[in-house]
Amino acid sequence: MRYPIKLDGFEGQAVEVQAGFSKPRLFVNNQLVPMKKRIMTLKRNDGTEATAAWKPKFLGLDIPDLIVDGKEIQVAKPLHWVFKVWSVLPIFLFLGGLFGGLIGILAITFNFAVFRISANLFLKFFITLLISVAAVLAYYFIATVFLISLA
Repeated sequence: MRYPIKLDGFEGQAVEVQAGFSKPRLFVNNQLVPMKKRIMTLKRNDGTEATAAWKPKFLGLDIPDLIVDGKEIQVAKPLHWVFKVWSVLPIFLFLGGLFGGLIGILAITFNFAVFRISANLFLKFFITLLISVAAVLAYYFIATVFLISLA
């Protein structure tokens, strides 16, 4: 999903942040801004350069803020605490060790992304419930196969 943002000195340019299932990326006029050592360099309308960097939010699971020349820009409104709590329910899979932790992180990441799409709220809760149940089932399937293979 792309989020348009407004930056001083970039009037008339399309500045957007793409975030969701993958790491965030910054686009100016539909051109990906390359990142070197966690810093992105942008060119303003007057030709001067601006530096930008990401500021992670909520353990890196939510859409990060963008810091441009020391000024913090909120890319998207933070998710309400209810959505965060609901999204992290698969955290209990961490009790299942390595497999549970990996599956839990994937499910949590997908749940956060689902709450960012534009859809009916009931549908979002239903989809995230399905993701969480699928994660639990996947964990039990993988754990069972792993234990059978050890026997």
